Amino acid sequence: MGIRKWTVPLAKLWLCFVLAVSAGVMIDGISVKAKYAKNIYGDDRQEEFSMEREVSLNGVSLYGLTQEEAIEQVTESYHWYMTVYYGKHPQRVKNLMEVWVRDAVEAIYDGEEELPEYDFEKAAEQEAERIAKKWESEAAEPCLSSYDAESGEFLFEEGSSGKSVDTKELANEILEAVESGDYQARITAKVYQEIPEKDVDERKEQYQILSTFTTQADPSGNRGENIRLACEALNGMIVEAGEEFSFNDATGPRTTEKGYLPATAYQNGVAVQEPGGGVCQVSTTLYNAVIQAGLKSTERHAHSYEPTYVTPGNDATVSYGGPDFKFVNNSDDAVGILASFENGEVKISIYGIPVLEEGEEVYMESENTGGKTWQTYLVRYQDEEVVEKEKFHISIYK
Repeated sequence: MGIRKWTVPLAKLWLCFVLAVSAGVMIDGISVKAKYAKNIYGDDRQEEFSMEREVSLNGVSLYGLTQEEAIEQVTESYHWYMTVYYGKHPQRVKNLMEVWVRDAVEAIYDGEEELPEYDFEKAAEQEAERIAKKWESEAAEPCLSSYDAESGEFLFEEGSSGKSVDTKELANEILEAVESGDYQARITAKVYQEIPEKDVDERKEQYQILSTFTTQADPSGNRGENIRLACEALNGMIVEAGEEFSFNDATGPRTTEKGYLPATAYQNGVAVQEPGGGVCQVSTTLYNAVIQAGLKSTERHAHSYEPTYVTPGNDATVSYGGPDFKFVNNSDDAVGILASFENGEVKISIYGIPVLEEGEEVYMESENTGGKTWQTYLVRYQDEEVVEKEKFHISIYK
């Protein structure tokens, strides 16, 4: 009889001297009810009872033992040292008898009519899964890794192989060892190499320009220089899958030490001259490129006054230490940002693996709803036909 589950009715032991249970578990005695155990302290502490009748588990006499002593001695009697081997790091298998022994001894000392059931099959599966995690690793696909400013191209890193353990086979071998009483079994795990699905060239072919948005700006003067520096800070940045991008974090403090020059900016609706004035045009251009790529904006603020370089409602103002523009890369792969300011054109592109379905496009469309208030909609097109139009945000200007 296997030991996937053990249940032994103690009532059947009445007037019996020896009963053999599967896998070498022995219970001897006339009765194993708690009334035959003596509390050595004379109070109700059940765990301090000592057994006064001949009862044995796995050949270990419980006579005169407290419950904890019985658990310890019976557990030790299995001489458990089962080990799973792979490479230079063998793993000890947790003693699967330990839980059952504790439950069985407690049942005996409590005068239960049956020994408890224990699902060794499930326990072996759980132990196989635990051990497998020590060795398993996922194969890493080739990924976007860096940007080469000289060539103007993103570079890719080679993928790496992973490992997977045959946990079903491992669980079976552990269970078979337990059933046969081979508690010191030496088991060799079957480990397989996991190969990346694509090589670098195949991965690179998946990447493309997902969106491009442009705005026009005067390249001369301080404002033009600030725009150039902000584009330079963004160009070549990589945003990993699930990562949140912050415009203010990307550029860092926009100070004169970093080359930013005083230009018109707005603080609480008041025009001031501050280093970095004008970079809002870069954050606005990025905002539109992000939306059109199918990525998710997580923080956006309108300007104090209606912008002239983009439709009001489609802007995103920033101020270091204040309003920020943020988005999350909600795709499954890293994306790259390409940003430039040449010949009066601010141009930002998102480079990645398509997020939108083939033929699907997303745009912001804003309309004036009276005075200085603009309602912006997120509009989805499929094969150039509108399939969804939802309210996105409202911008109120001075």
